[in-house]
Amino acid sequence: MTKKPDSVLKNPPNFNMLWGALAVEELIRNGVDNFFISPGSRSTPVTWAVAENPKAKSVVHYDERAAAYAALGVAKSTGRPAAVVCTSGTAAANFFPAVVEAAMSFIPLILITADRPHELSDAGANQTIDQLNIFGKYARWFINLPCPNPQMPGKTVLTAVDHAVYRASNPPAGPVHINMMFREPLAPVDTGEFVREATVPLAQWDSSGRPHTVYELSEPAPSPQTIDRLVAIIRDAARGLLVVGQTASLNEAAAILKLARSLNWPVFPDITSGLRLGPDAPPFVHYYDQLLFSDSFRDFCRPDVVIQIGSPYVSARLQGHLLAAKPGHYVIVAKHTHRHDPTHLVTTRVQSAIPPFCQTLTAALGDGCDRHENPAWLDPILQWNAQCRNALGDFLVNCGAGVPPARINEPAIAWMLPSLAPHDATIFLASSMPIRDADMYAKPSPNPVFATANRGASGIDGLVATAAGYAHGARKPVILLLGDIAMLHDLNSLALLSKVHSPVIVVVINNFGGAIFSFLPIAAFPLHFEKFWAAPHSLTFKHAAEMFSLPYANPATLPEFAAALKTAAQSNSPALIEIHTDRDQNIKIHRAIQEHMRKTLDASCTSPS
Repeated sequence: MTKKPDSVLKNPPNFNMLWGALAVEELIRNGVDNFFISPGSRSTPVTWAVAENPKAKSVVHYDERAAAYAALGVAKSTGRPAAVVCTSGTAAANFFPAVVEAAMSFIPLILITADRPHELSDAGANQTIDQLNIFGKYARWFINLPCPNPQMPGKTVLTAVDHAVYRASNPPAGPVHINMMFREPLAPVDTGEFVREATVPLAQWDSSGRPHTVYELSEPAPSPQTIDRLVAIIRDAARGLLVVGQTASLNEAAAILKLARSLNWPVFPDITSGLRLGPDAPPFVHYYDQLLFSDSFRDFCRPDVVIQIGSPYVSARLQGHLLAAKPGHYVIVAKHTHRHDPTHLVTTRVQSAIPPFCQTLTAALGDGCDRHENPAWLDPILQWNAQCRNALGDFLVNCGAGVPPARINEPAIAWMLPSLAPHDATIFLASSMPIRDADMYAKPSPNPVFATANRGASGIDGLVATAAGYAHGARKPVILLLGDIAMLHDLNSLALLSKVHSPVIVVVINNFGGAIFSFLPIAAFPLHFEKFWAAPHSLTFKHAAEMFSLPYANPATLPEFAAALKTAAQSNSPALIEIHTDRDQNIKIHRAIQEHMRKTLDASCTSPS
């Protein structure tokens, strides 16, 4: 016998509390049970409903910007929307950075902003701003729910929530905004309103335990005609290349892996592909970014067909090379409707979820694939990759840039981090230098390690919060690698690390300024560079770790870093590891690596055999 669900309609004291309870319960029935709450008065009816609902999982954080990023992290790791709740005024505006990231990276997110009633709008009322469509085109859908009143049926709230979850989850996934106006009283006080009568039409919904409106979601899949065209293109390809951009999960990566083995083309896997940090085996070319320093490799590697699955990818060198190579066919596969073609090379755009696309195309190709093997194309690229791997490892181990052996440096951190990560951990990479270093230098691991990042807008804000949310949703540990400026951006989110289910180990590379700007042309103009771009500081994070009760380590050598990370992982608790590096030395090391790779590859691989 099925147990009857607990009623959410038992004696609501006023209409505000009824609408809050309806919204929260309907979100939970739609699978949205993670709520990130920032304290506030106007949002009391919703917050109270979260607190009262035993099925709601809640995290309270005082900073709305960080709360929204944490909700984004949960959605990023689970593939399901999370909800974030705030009061009126600038609290809502603080959601905006996370909204942009969610929109551009297709992450489902439910934003519930409390608002003051119409009569207080544009009247100089306290804590009142125009919240209607505040997120503009970045919200997939917006609805403004007026103040609760007996003339509007409660089903108005239910159907709004149902549609919001659908619009957040259905491609193109992204953030949706529910603006809820409330008049006083905001607390759960009995106002004598005829609330009980308003619940009568909701009795069947209340007892059903199901959403009022069930939206059936379906993954977009390629048509048979599309698959036939692609098979024909593949059969005619003399020099095919598979580029794998960012994926959402190891499940997507596994589907791509089967297709890659069927195609037997060179595979260029981005650091966030789920394949870059896996076993170093054909047909994967892990060090394609470094290979592109070689004139010989660039001359040889001129594909006539490119299939790109997932987007975007990190390497600007790859983007520039493909633009120069001008392949005859460029196929891109994405499950959303938005354009992603910055080089304007795409000739075929396929809208499909990754697993059904890969499964269907793999089946159509068959075991023999009805295609000719092309060792003259694949084998030399694999030889180049092997030589690049060996040259890079020797250089970093022996510190060919003049750094003493074992002395810590940023490329070496990126190179060794995957081998140090626990088997079930996710590596979360900050934009700016950490993700670029990992993409260029990270050493493949026998046990696949999943890496991810906020690459929708590629901002450096909200990274601690997103990593915390990711760990909370995945219920697995996360290693966050970020720089000092990104850490300063999101310092107060360290408070979240004690509130989430799984540990986050924060690894901060502190080079006391914005190191990435040293690689840009502006660095050649020293008159204003240091003050306005490098933005030097003398801050360290030991006292921040103490403030938030985090274990702290400050390793100076690579063995010390490995030991600190091992200790933090074994403790199964959050920690902060700070690594001090020198910006000037860092750019010298990067340039020395580039020159070493260029000379080594051009000298040894002009005529691969």
